[in-house]
Amino acid sequence: MNRCVTVPLHQDEFDALVDFTFNAGCGALEGSNLLKDLNAGNYTSAADQFEDRDHAAGKVVAGLLRRREA
Repeated sequence: MNRCVTVPLHQDEFDALVDFTFNAGCGALEGSNLLKDLNAGNYTSAADQFEDRDHAAGKVVAGLLRRREA
């Protein structure tokens, strides 16, 4: 994750990306619009995309949904 992100992050942003990368995998981060928006400096658009990442095996997972909303 560190080699993919080219903009400065606050600790909570870093933590959220680590969690995302752990759950989805490095390849998912590298090819994501989330990363493209983040590296373009569009933090708001990147943050909004976390809410779309609340599924596992095609179903909404309550714990993921809670974390993404937070």
